[in-house]
Amino acid sequence: MFGNSRSVLIKVNMDVFVVLLMLSGFCVSTASFPNIYYFISENKTWDEANAYCIMEYTGLAQITNPENNTALMNTSAGGYTGKAWIGLVGPLGWVWLDGTQATYFMWDQEPWASDTGYCGLTTYHGWHSVICEYEWYFICFNGSDYIVNKTRVTWNDAKISCENKNSTLAQILDLLTFDKVRRAFRNNNLDEYEPLWIGLSFSPVWFWSETKQISTFVNWKTGQPNNKNNCAAVLVGNGTWTTEPCSEQHPFFCYGVHKSKKTVLSMNIQTDVDLETPDNQAALMEQLQAALAKQGVTDFKLTWTKQPVQKSRKKTDDACLNV
Repeated sequence: MFGNSRSVLIKVNMDVFVVLLMLSGFCVSTASFPNIYYFISENKTWDEANAYCIMEYTGLAQITNPENNTALMNTSAGGYTGKAWIGLVGPLGWVWLDGTQATYFMWDQEPWASDTGYCGLTTYHGWHSVICEYEWYFICFNGSDYIVNKTRVTWNDAKISCENKNSTLAQILDLLTFDKVRRAFRNNNLDEYEPLWIGLSFSPVWFWSETKQISTFVNWKTGQPNNKNNCAAVLVGNGTWTTEPCSEQHPFFCYGVHKSKKTVLSMNIQTDVDLETPDNQAALMEQLQAALAKQGVTDFKLTWTKQPVQKSRKKTDDACLNV
């Protein structure tokens, strides 16, 4: 977000020019500020609550660090202590080694996985999900080539083996990549039904609806998440989170963010110094920065803009000029 932003209008009493000094807040990470939360007491489904928050604020509450969690708990809920929707959804399910959600699939058989412990295999025809402790051949990618290893190992051992060779288990993000993997089957004379481990695994992670950020800060109630429901709520009484059916109706928390402010200050400066000179401009800027710092204004950026002076017109009398 941004710190406070102020403008200072400097009028130079020399009839030379007018300068406008802009004091703009530096950009700082949003993590530096806790989000602003709003409790909405209406009962809505998760989707209805999310649509309301997007329209009226920013979105359903995003709680990405302890400071956010404290700010939410300090938000007045009118004595309510039950469940309230927050913007956490999931679980993602199938993810690649780099932690990204799998969005392209080429399942030859619908995956069996509904919990951790399942990993992805590919044949020439498509993918399968099996228990990660089974042993199969695997295929690595070194940045340019897909390399088949004909040693039967578990998924985790295949992952380690690829890494030891400065490569990774193959990630198949689109049809073009899958065609390259198929080509590796032909180049290595593999049976088209021979399974190979790829870098796909089932990992039920949760993410924030507005930012799509995977949740790294968590505050689950003991025994949660159960990964049977796809939407999260906060227990307002103690701040812990639970998973709930998205179709249930609960109150909810929206969130907003700190926005920059602008204040205009006008000052008259009398000087005989030529402010057309860059050195004199710089000296004046330094003095202004020092003066503002003494007043506790430190989070700003000072810039100099020259503007033309509009000379006042003398008022003329209502008289006729005799010729």
